[in-house]
Amino acid sequence: MSACDSPGLQQVASATDPVVSLLRSFGDEEVLYCPNPGNAGDVFITSASYQALVRSACRYRVIDTRCAAEATRGRIVVYGGGGAVVPLYSAASKFLREHHRGVQRLVVLPHTIRGHADLLAEFGENVHLFCREQPSFEHVSRHAPHAMVELAHDMAIGFDCAAAVDEAERLFWPVVSSPRWAWRNTKRHLRGLPARLRGAATGELVALRTDSEKTDIALPRGNVDLSNVFNVRELDRLSCLESTWRMMRFIDRFDRVVTNRLHVCIMSALLGKQVSFLPNSYGKNRAVYEHSIAGRFPRVSWTELHERTGEPVPAAG
Repeated sequence: MSACDSPGLQQVASATDPVVSLLRSFGDEEVLYCPNPGNAGDVFITSASYQALVRSACRYRVIDTRCAAEATRGRIVVYGGGGAVVPLYSAASKFLREHHRGVQRLVVLPHTIRGHADLLAEFGENVHLFCREQPSFEHVSRHAPHAMVELAHDMAIGFDCAAAVDEAERLFWPVVSSPRWAWRNTKRHLRGLPARLRGAATGELVALRTDSEKTDIALPRGNVDLSNVFNVRELDRLSCLESTWRMMRFIDRFDRVVTNRLHVCIMSALLGKQVSFLPNSYGKNRAVYEHSIAGRFPRVSWTELHERTGEPVPAAG
C-alpha cells in the first residue's frame, strides 16, 4: 500500500493555526526563514513548516544558522521548530543569541526548550517563542519575562500528508527519485533492509534511537533508527519533501511501530499506524505526547520503561 492510499492518512491543520495566523500578520514583508538542522525528524518539521509558510501566503527567503547577524538586522526572522534549545545541542541557541537583539522580530516556531535561562532572560519584546509542550511553556514563561510566549503544537502535527504525497509522486521517481539522489536512496534501501525483513514476518517496525537522546532500552535485531537513515543536510523545500516522502513510504510498509523517536511517532500516527511510543532521555516525548498526541491519535499508546530491566511496559490507563 502506498502512503497515498493509507486509510489512516490524515492532516491536523488546525493544530498549527496560531503559527499560521502570526505568519499571515506579516503581510507582504519578506520573512527570513532559518530551518533548524538536525535529523530526519527535523527535516519532517521543516517540510511541515514550508507547508505552513505557503498556507499563510508568507513571502519568505531561506537562510541557515551560519547567516551573519548583519544580514538579519532590522528583518523578521523565523527560526524553525524542533527540540534544539536544550543543553544537549548548541546550534539553535548560538543562532538565537547572535541575532535576537538586531532583528525587527524573531519568531521561534514550536520548540522544546530546557535550560538556557541566561539566554531567555536576554529576550526582549521583539521575540515570540512558541513552545510545543507545557513544561517548555512554563520554563520559558518563567525565564523570559519580556518575550511573547505561546503554547502551540509541533509543526509536524499539522502536516498535510495527502498534499505532500501528491506533489512527491509528481516530482520524484518511485525508487531513486532522480539521478541526483539515486545513490543516497540506494544506501537508504540497504540500511532499511533488516527492518523490512523483520517486518515481513511480524508486521512491526522497531525504530529506536541510537544518538544522544537514547535510553538504556535494548536494541532488538532489525532495529533501524529512521531519523538517521532518512536525514539530509540540504534543507531546501524539495529536499525536505523528498526525504519526508521516502520516510512515509518506508513506515507505511508496517502495521505497528515501536519507537522513541518523536517524529517517527507523529508520522506513523498520521499514517494511521498502531504505535507504541517510548520515552527519550529527558522527558520531551512524554510532554509532547500529553499535549498533542493523547486523545488526538487513539492508535498511539504511551509505553514506559521498566525501572529495573529497561524493557517496555504499557503505561496504566
